Amino acid sequence: MGDPYTGMTLKKNYFSVEHEGGSSDKWSRIITFKYNLDDGSYYLHKDAGTNWSSFKPNKVHNDVYSKQLWGKALFSNYSVDF
Repeated sequence: MGDPYTGMTLKKNYFSVEHEGGSSDKWSRIITFKYNLDDGSYYLHKDAGTNWSSFKPNKVHNDVYSKQLWGKALFSNYSVDF
């Protein structure tokens, strides 16, 4: 597998890290962090992913995880396995 990193998006007080990969079974994931003006830290805001088979491209599975699931997660402490 190659490097799944595809880019980064910056918008106002947010930044997102974008990944994708796969061959016949494909996936993408965007993890967004929000800047907190009170303490000057970035916190996990949203973690969303999509996966699909190239044999069934119209059958897409979406997963969206929100901050309600993990509370306050600092960017500096966040890690994810792909």
